[in-house]
Amino acid sequence: MTWLALDLVEEGVTWFKDRESETMTIPVEVTVSENTMISPSSLFQLSGEKRPTVQLSRPERLKWGPCIIGGTGGSGTRAIARIVQAGGMFIGTHRNVSEDALDLISYPWFKILLSYWQSPIPPQQYSEAVHYLQLALEEHLAALNTHQNMQQWGWKIPPSIFALPFLREQFPQMKCLHLVRDGRDMAFSKNQNQLGYLGPVVLTSEEQTWSQPLQSMALWSRLNLLTANYGEQQMPHQYLRVRFEDLCAKPVEVTARIFEFFNLKGDPEQIAREIVEIPLSLGRWHSQDSEMIATLNLIGKEALQQFDYLEVEENYQSSNSSIQTADDIQDCKKGQDRFEKGDFFSAINAYQKAIKFNPNQSFEVYFKLGKALGATGKVSDAIACYQKVIELQPDFADVYWHLGQLQSQQGQLDHAIANYKKALNITPDLVWVYPLLADAFTQNQQLEEAILVYQKALVFQDTDFQIYNRLGNLNLKVGNLEEAFLNYQKAIELQPDSVHLYNSLGNVLLKKADLEAAIAICKKSIQLNPK
Repeated sequence: MTWLALDLVEEGVTWFKDRESETMTIPVEVTVSENTMISPSSLFQLSGEKRPTVQLSRPERLKWGPCIIGGTGGSGTRAIARIVQAGGMFIGTHRNVSEDALDLISYPWFKILLSYWQSPIPPQQYSEAVHYLQLALEEHLAALNTHQNMQQWGWKIPPSIFALPFLREQFPQMKCLHLVRDGRDMAFSKNQNQLGYLGPVVLTSEEQTWSQPLQSMALWSRLNLLTANYGEQQMPHQYLRVRFEDLCAKPVEVTARIFEFFNLKGDPEQIAREIVEIPLSLGRWHSQDSEMIATLNLIGKEALQQFDYLEVEENYQSSNSSIQTADDIQDCKKGQDRFEKGDFFSAINAYQKAIKFNPNQSFEVYFKLGKALGATGKVSDAIACYQKVIELQPDFADVYWHLGQLQSQQGQLDHAIANYKKALNITPDLVWVYPLLADAFTQNQQLEEAILVYQKALVFQDTDFQIYNRLGNLNLKVGNLEEAFLNYQKAIELQPDSVHLYNSLGNVLLKKADLEAAIAICKKSIQLNPK
């Protein structure tokens, strides 16, 4: 949204009024004629004197980045960050649990830009923003710059997509992945940080008196529409929009699309299975009363339509009607279509109608119904569906690990462990199941068993540094210091830029009382990340 801080004049209309004016000065929905929004192609044009640009110490890095990942806070960008990292993208070594690039956050370049959303940004402040961004990037790329090999690099910071015009002016070659999740879901998210600092700027005085969900929907609609329209019109080959619901419904297909966009390498199927999980909060807006839903639809109508969400709501409403004469085959097809669109409630409705019409459905129908039920938080019903699948097709490996996941969520760890084992007995190369089984053992305080599981996983994934890291953590917990040392060493060999791994290795050396070696490792860690 820093594009709103540019001094723009078109057709005699001044978009920025005096800072002290009581008139709303943010042209998010400036009306030229009735119900007409200003065209992004005109609103986002840059003008004025030549502006300074970021100068990296290794400018050749600009051939490989930046690749930014952003969206509304809490929309699922963490999963995207882990997917691209698994595909070989460098997203920094100094990150928080949400995978945000802390080096980029620690400098006030974004804060400076935010300060001028309501007035033109002076040249001095623009230069300061560029200066701080340059310092941040040098720290962000410090670990990457210690190696000669080139690889894609970027960062995950959700609100950075709202600085898209500024970033593109700095890096014309940049790529942007814009993650969108249904605004009605986001209206009831616990993460309302963006509303806290963007709401007072973007929303009108009247809108700021609305309830939090309604304000959140208004903000979601405007910011995502502006970002989407800018990306599509100004950088069509460097912009990719992904719906979180599509990632959940078709994880392999969407992961492959992300890899193609960023030119990453890896097995999309394996990576998607390991990383993508359908949160229980998906579709939470369906539990709201009809009046609230209708109001949200009205506020976010344009964005919901553009991102193919409003049609889902219409389908959901019609699927609740009392139509009883549909053919079960058509209902199965409808259920699959709704499932792929991320509308799990409608998928459930369609599958249940098909089963009611003909209980002798194939195991695939019951399996998909179970996945949809699990995605909407109906865990007990999902478990019953999976047990029906096992009755119909006892050698179907996927149903066992899906069942294990639900049982693990409910604290039924012994049952979860048994089902994970059954899945692996049927298909031993289900590499994403080994971490699930090991985690269940760990939660059940069976650490030695968890260690054995990861050792078996190495038969299929001996180049996965995460497995060695997890082995190191477990061996450290049970006091196997020599094993932990070897595990962390191997992990570092595979991922030499990870500050976290050096810290873990240093911890082992400290416990072994090898202080000199521990100091050397700590120095290496500091060298990678001076912070």
